[in-house]
Amino acid sequence: MGSSPILSIVIPARNEEKLLPGALRSIEIALAYHHAHDLETTPAEVIVSDNLSTDRTAEIARAAGARVVKADVRNIAHVRNRGAEAARGAFLIFVDADSTLHRRSIHRVISLLRRPDVIGGSAPMSHDRRVPDLQALSLLMNALFRGFSSAFGAFMFCGKEDLDAIGGFDEGAEAGEELIFSEALKKRGRERRQKFRILTECPFWTSMRKLDLHGRVGVIRVLLGLVRDLMARRPFKDHYRYWYPIE
Repeated sequence: MGSSPILSIVIPARNEEKLLPGALRSIEIALAYHHAHDLETTPAEVIVSDNLSTDRTAEIARAAGARVVKADVRNIAHVRNRGAEAARGAFLIFVDADSTLHRRSIHRVISLLRRPDVIGGSAPMSHDRRVPDLQALSLLMNALFRGFSSAFGAFMFCGKEDLDAIGGFDEGAEAGEELIFSEALKKRGRERRQKFRILTECPFWTSMRKLDLHGRVGVIRVLLGLVRDLMARRPFKDHYRYWYPIE
């Protein structure tokens, strides 16, 4: 943690006391790797954007040295925006509370955002459990996201100035705000000859808890819908209860 951070890592979270420690630990490891391999000092801060949690999410975040900000609307774009508004760093990384980073990811992000030809990016997704048919769909999604240069919402990065310039994440979207973010950022990048990069060498891992909540058929239906919406380059539709289950 530095008094004037260069990097802000934003974690949107709602009732994540079980999985947030893993995300925070992966950030700690990735920051240690970066500082061990970087000649320049990169002060960093971690911000947990707490979306009406009723468990120990905020307590766990503060105990780990993170700042906690409140986000009072059940909309992931809103939660990400509240975290970004509180960020003091010039560089932003967004990572979901149920996901963990590759140990080299922060080092790669910092090195890329220091370059004048990169505006932002994402990374491929891996799962924390092996489910063969879902893994096949994930491979397809990774290929499509890489081909379209679009971000997985569980891991994204950009400059704060650029996020502000595109108006932040679209709070009118129930889901798929990462697709809107990607297209807006790429449009801004094209104007300045900058690229949106996918870190194929640094995948992130995300939880398969949706499998427990919705079953294999429910997850496959939604993933196929996401593939359809990605190919149509439109925000993801009709999956509100999948992303925001009734509690």
